[in-house]
Amino acid sequence: MAITEEQRQQRKSCLGSSDMAAVLGLDPFRNAADVYLEKTGKLKEQEETKVMRRGNYLEPAILNFAEDVLGNLNRNVFFKAPGDLPMASNVDAEVIETKYPVEAKSVGLFVGEHWGDEGSDEIPDRVIIQCHVHMICTQTAFCHVPVYLSAREFVMFGVALSKKIVDVICTEAASFWYNCVQKDTPPENIVPAEVVMKRIRRGPGTVIDIPDDVAILVNNWQEKNAAYKLATKEKDRAKAEVINLLGVSEAGQLPNGDTVTYLSQSRKMIDSKRLTAEKPAIAAEYLKTTTYPVLRIKKAK
Repeated sequence: MAITEEQRQQRKSCLGSSDMAAVLGLDPFRNAADVYLEKTGKLKEQEETKVMRRGNYLEPAILNFAEDVLGNLNRNVFFKAPGDLPMASNVDAEVIETKYPVEAKSVGLFVGEHWGDEGSDEIPDRVIIQCHVHMICTQTAFCHVPVYLSAREFVMFGVALSKKIVDVICTEAASFWYNCVQKDTPPENIVPAEVVMKRIRRGPGTVIDIPDDVAILVNNWQEKNAAYKLATKEKDRAKAEVINLLGVSEAGQLPNGDTVTYLSQSRKMIDSKRLTAEKPAIAAEYLKTTTYPVLRIKKAK
């Protein structure tokens, strides 16, 4: 379920459950630098991704499954951490009878994370951290984790409160919030993901001076970029040589038993050139402009 605008604004003033997993270095999809940029207002709003859309579509069904197992639920509830802790939690649901939080998940077939036996807490570390943030904010001792796994359908897991994990979360949350977010100081030695840096709000026409001691980073990128272009040319040449080796055959058998194939495959796509020429009004109605930054070197005059 998509969060409300009010909840989106509430998230900006504290650390959420998924934020803490990233701050602790336990989220394979985000890191502490990404969270810093978001919490300090340096990022544009994120467009909905396919993964986000899948989660929004499937969450009601997952919570229906949870309700069958756990009883009646309150859905989409916001909790602030007790005291001065800079944390809050948008809980997918809470069990009305026990007040235990519920963290619903849907997992794609190729994610590669380990989900263990049903009913256990053998779940990814990032989710264990999320559950603990929920428990801290709701002041409960257990979190249910109903999951839709592509290969296993609906499965229920659960996480019990660990004081050691709570202590780590509370300590690191306070340190990150007060030393990084409030002081507007990025975490050291952590580079944001490129997909996140593309969302940074940049002042039009602004220029900074890059001193000699860090200009080496630009030189390093240029060298790697040149090497990549050369490797791409060599790869294409090697590919052409293999195709030429096959001659008029569709496949070739290697000495080790492997087979290299060169088979035709098809895909359907919109003929945008024809659509624009024959149905310009329809083409214009569905035209979408995507804006993104591109890193280049402009030679000095």
